Formats: sequence, structure tokens, C-alpha cells
Amino acid sequence: MKISIVTPTWNRAERLRSSLESVACQRTPPWEHIVVDNLSTDGTAELVAEYASAAPYPVRHLREGDGGIYQAMNKGIALATGEALHFLNDDDMLFGPDVLTSMSRCLTLPEADIVFGDVVLLDEGHKHIQNYRRHRQVNRLTLVERTITQQAIFYRRDVFDRCGTFDPR
Repeated sequence: MKISIVTPTWNRAERLRSSLESVACQRTPPWEHIVVDNLSTDGTAELVAEYASAAPYPVRHLREGDGGIYQAMNKGIALATGEALHFLNDDDMLFGPDVLTSMSRCLTLPEADIVFGDVVLLDEGHKHIQNYRRHRQVNRLTLVERTITQQAIFYRRDVFDRCGTFDPR
């Protein structure tokens, strides 16, 4: 399954570096990585250019003003050409080298429109686990008690064609 990764960012170059490195370390590379940058002024453009020059997959850097993360995510949806999408925020990382391999395999199941994994929350230095959010099966009870965090979800591309994009409000 061809997975497009969309990373919205704004003036977070220091944290963005870890996010980009976590994608670069995947055993199965993404189909493409789209960085949607809300006109950062902190060295983000240079960091993304450096990342793009070394990546063995297309890296697209859309640099224009937007009204927030959901507008940025919608811009990424519009640009994405993969069969599946994942939104990796600028301060998030793919935890381990096989995330894209596992999620791609799950997305090939005919009944899977979305797949999700667990979320590991690390301390500021990215050295120690502070919390481990396990996303078990989805049912009414788990959706009432807690939602699946956005950074855990991978979507088939056509979910957005059928359901629409994010409400930027």
C-alpha cells in the first residue's frame, strides 16, 4: 500500500528534525512525504530541503500561510497521491522502523478503511516512556470512554473522498 505522510508544521524545526528522521528510518519507505509549512521563520525550510535531498522518496514542501493545523492537513490531503494517508505532526515520531510496514499490511485488508496502532508518549529528551496509550478494538464503549488519537491513525485515501476533509473550525 502506497502511504503518503502529511506533516503540518509551523516554527518547530527543532522538533521537526526527530519527526523527519523517524520517517527516514522506516524499513518500508513512504510513497511520499508532504510537509505543509505555515511560513515558518526558524530554519524549517532549510531542514526540509536537507531532508528532501537525502530521502529516497519524494518530499514535497508546501510553504504558504494557513489558518491552522486542520487547513494544513486538508492541503496535504489535496496534494497526496498515495493510496493511504498518515498525519504525522511535527512533534510526533514513528516509533520503530516497521510502522509503515505493519500499517501498509493492515491497510491491504479489503474491509479496512482506517487502521491504528498504539501511541507512546516520551519525555522531553525522547529517552523515557512517560505513558503508553494502547488503542484496543474500536467499539461504542471505547469511543465513548476515549477517542483514538489522531497520530495513531492511517486512512485509506478514499475515506476523505467519501466523508470529506477535516473541518478547519
